Amino acid sequence: MDLPKFQKDFGEKADEVKQLIAELREEVKEKKEPGVIKRGFAKLKELVTGVEGSLIATAIWEGAKKIPGLF
Repeated sequence: MDLPKFQKDFGEKADEVKQLIAELREEVKEKKEPGVIKRGFAKLKELVTGVEGSLIATAIWEGAKKIPGLF
């Protein structure tokens, strides 16, 4: 997330995406209610969907889908 391409691809959304990812990491670690985590990932999906052709966005989303029990 510290790569210049990340900032370029996400533009003004970059900080929001970084913060949301940090929050989701904590929620997953704390094993929060799956519904809360799913809503966070849904918001993340909305944010990354607007980033056309971004390999970073695709990598974030594909990684999130691999977390057991979320989808």
